[in-house]
Amino acid sequence: MQAAQKAGIPVVSLVSLPGFDDLPSVKHDIRSAARMAGQHLISCGYRRLAFLGHEGAAINALLLESFAEPLRADGLPEPAVCLHDQYLEDELKPAARTLRNLFEWLEALEKPVGILVRSLFVARFIAKSAEDQGLRVPEDVGVVVMDGDRTIVRSVSPTLSSIDFDFLRHGYLAAALLDELMADRSAEPRHRFIAPKRLIVRESTSVFVCNDPKVREAMQFIAEHVRRNVTPDAVAGHLCVSRSTLERRFQEVLGKTVFNEIRRLRVESMQRMLAETDKPIAAECGFTEANNFSRYFRKETGETPTAYRKRAESRGAE
Repeated sequence: MQAAQKAGIPVVSLVSLPGFDDLPSVKHDIRSAARMAGQHLISCGYRRLAFLGHEGAAINALLLESFAEPLRADGLPEPAVCLHDQYLEDELKPAARTLRNLFEWLEALEKPVGILVRSLFVARFIAKSAEDQGLRVPEDVGVVVMDGDRTIVRSVSPTLSSIDFDFLRHGYLAAALLDELMADRSAEPRHRFIAPKRLIVRESTSVFVCNDPKVREAMQFIAEHVRRNVTPDAVAGHLCVSRSTLERRFQEVLGKTVFNEIRRLRVESMQRMLAETDKPIAAECGFTEANNFSRYFRKETGETPTAYRKRAESRGAE
């Protein structure tokens, strides 16, 4: 890397490298990914979250700050934090002491809890430890992994929810930036960030966590139909209960109305889509006119869809 710089050869970094912060770069927007994980776990009903990362990693503060944002917005407690060491028995497995500490940390957490884990190996260990402690995944412990090899997260039991980073676009934009630098060294912006495509929900978070089975079923129904203009009456009809009964149970469990939860999940779905794609989304969100979608989104969030999308694109550079 240093030799290339000294020789005046254009270089583009795809990862964070200590001592090379000034290099032109194309990186994944990990802040958006952590924020997405926090929103997802809250939408699953978890009111206590935890973050599990590598001790000494420079990005921990960025991840934790973004992960906690949805909690603060909902007035929920700050996430519990565990930063495990990276002493290794070999090149792949953490030392026995690290695993023991992780097991005890999980055991001490107040349940139910949703956990964002950076390492795939550690996420698998946490899910296995939960079962060894007599806990249910995802009812007692929900797990989202940041570094998720798609083949592995689908092959383990339980399968693990994970952030789907856009690696194809990552490579394409890196090549495009390199091409710009080769033609004109003043290419701007020099640091570019790619929002994650989506959070893929698998068995480790495929539930709405609460003690009321009707509220749990209602939230699952809303989540599945949130883009179809679902109404409180439709939810009550699906559950074969009266609207008043459903409203009472929502107030007892969530402290919110059915309509408010529909609205919250709908807006979150819109925000995810705006952050994950640059394509028009009005029709997918149940609107026949883009202007109606824009008015609705602005009323609910205080900004236009275009402004939100631009802000989402710039978050990684903050």
